[in-house]
Amino acid sequence: MNAKRLKDRRIDAWVAPRSMIIHAVREVRGNLDVLQFGQVVRVSELYLAASKNLPESEARKWQEAFAAMQADGSWAAIRRRYEQVTVDSVEDEKRHVREEPFN
Repeated sequence: MNAKRLKDRRIDAWVAPRSMIIHAVREVRGNLDVLQFGQVVRVSELYLAASKNLPESEARKWQEAFAAMQADGSWAAIRRRYEQVTVDSVEDEKRHVREEPFN
């Protein structure tokens, strides 16, 4: 997993959706404070998938809940919150880490 490699300093960079990186770094108990995010390379789509064994009645509940979120505007608000993220440039002195930041 790249989060573990990043924590162990085996890699210096990782291109992936921001939310995925944050989640993965938390899973390996990495230090989120030292993450430096660059510019967006491309917008990624997220999908919700379920087991083939998911009952049709349960799938319908999920579809109805999502349709309700689209209708009341909450889905658009969530998208705006995450798609409008700005990336600040990293100061030069913070680009070069001289000590182990992940412990």
